[in-house]
Amino acid sequence: MIDLKKVLSIQTYSGEEWRMFAFIVRECKRLGVDVTQDDYGNLYITKGMSKTYPCIVAHMDSVHKIGSDLSIIEHKGMLTGFNLNTMQQSGIGGDDKVGIYIALKCLEECDAIKLAFFVNEESGCIGSGEAWMEFFDDCRFVLQADRRGNKDFVVNASGTKLSSKTFKKNVLPILDNLGYAFSDGMMTDVMMLKQKGLKVSCANISCGYYRPHSADEYVVVSDVENCLGLFLTLIENMVDVYEHTYSPPAYYGRYSWDDRSFDSYKTYTPSTYTPSTYKPKYDAYWDDADSLSSWKTKKEETLYYCDNCTELHVTTDLTYNHDYNAFMCEKCNAAFA
Repeated sequence: MIDLKKVLSIQTYSGEEWRMFAFIVRECKRLGVDVTQDDYGNLYITKGMSKTYPCIVAHMDSVHKIGSDLSIIEHKGMLTGFNLNTMQQSGIGGDDKVGIYIALKCLEECDAIKLAFFVNEESGCIGSGEAWMEFFDDCRFVLQADRRGNKDFVVNASGTKLSSKTFKKNVLPILDNLGYAFSDGMMTDVMMLKQKGLKVSCANISCGYYRPHSADEYVVVSDVENCLGLFLTLIENMVDVYEHTYSPPAYYGRYSWDDRSFDSYKTYTPSTYTPSTYKPKYDAYWDDADSLSSWKTKKEETLYYCDNCTELHVTTDLTYNHDYNAFMCEKCNAAFA
């Protein structure tokens, strides 16, 4: 079973998502679900056979730098992070570890579903900006749990319309029942996907974390579970394909753009965040790609790499290091003792 405290305890930071990356791969192996990876470190998961799929996305990074410890403290139904070495409160990274938890719980519960996990959202949606858009061609809708609080159902992100009128009409009774309401929000992965041409409705949803990006961030467990209930209810009841195409608004700026056309102004420009940033760490978890595709296949269950030194071991030789939130071999555990 996916455990919220376990997910929150995994340290992750933009450009250093490999611990969360490894955790997600392990969970998919446990569930017997195939995973693919693109050159930027994004993960794509499809479970079951269906003509169309509900889809959930989340991002693997957080704003909190890797520390010597991240322990999860629970008090009156709330979770927060604490560093036992410095005896100080630490950012828990509910943005977007709660989203990862909800996505993986839905993967456990649903017979047919798609998930995508992106790198480096916190630096400007860089991973989703390089997403493999064909992955979403057979999706009914795309949901993301990457919003603070417990009631927002974001259908407009920084001026980008995310959902069709039909989608909003059909989802409204479910939102009313679970205490959610339509809202405007800020930039996140579903907004980037929409701007890149996502052809179905999407939304970003409050999932129970508060004071994001701060050392005193906390997560309310009951709000997380209510959000999970919303996701599962939407997946069960929203069985149509909710088509929606984003149309960029006309630009009415007062500045002169010289000889640059409007097309060049509104076109997404790929970042300099190259695949080489991720390959040294992430290639350890995959067999070499075949000559026909850049997509990689999972390694066999019986062998796995130490999260620190990336040397290959039989899985029984690895133990979980709670101080560093990683699976390590005996040598590395001794070095960090």
